[in-house]
Amino acid sequence: MKLTIILLMMLLPLVSCDKKEPPAVSIDRQTTKIEPAGGNAEVSVRVTVACDGNDFVHSRGIIYSRPGEERTVEKGNMIESGAGTGSFTVTFEVNRTWWGIGEEKTMKYWIRGFAINSQGPGYSEEETWVETATWNTP
Repeated sequence: MKLTIILLMMLLPLVSCDKKEPPAVSIDRQTTKIEPAGGNAEVSVRVTVACDGNDFVHSRGIIYSRPGEERTVEKGNMIESGAGTGSFTVTFEVNRTWWGIGEEKTMKYWIRGFAINSQGPGYSEEETWVETATWNTP
């Protein structure tokens, strides 16, 4: 029991926040999955808000984009997933119908986690994936 308490006390400074700042966010690259879902691609991403920036995290989620699109909470394709700290998973579908019939296309996507407190947004590092689809004429 003493060893557990000592270990917890040693780890606490690693995840605590000393001053008011945007939240600390990370994305778990090992759990990001892309699955075919009919004409769409289903994406599942696990994100962790490890530090609240010494203030309440009132919004968290992911932002995804294609080339030329913004990757910020102000202008990105945002999917919210609650509030507070801790880990959460977001699953969503990316529409591939715009590629056209009978063509093979590849598209690069970016994704990142976010969390927002009164000091502003905090972001995870960006992760990218390349999606390839071949559509056959019916």
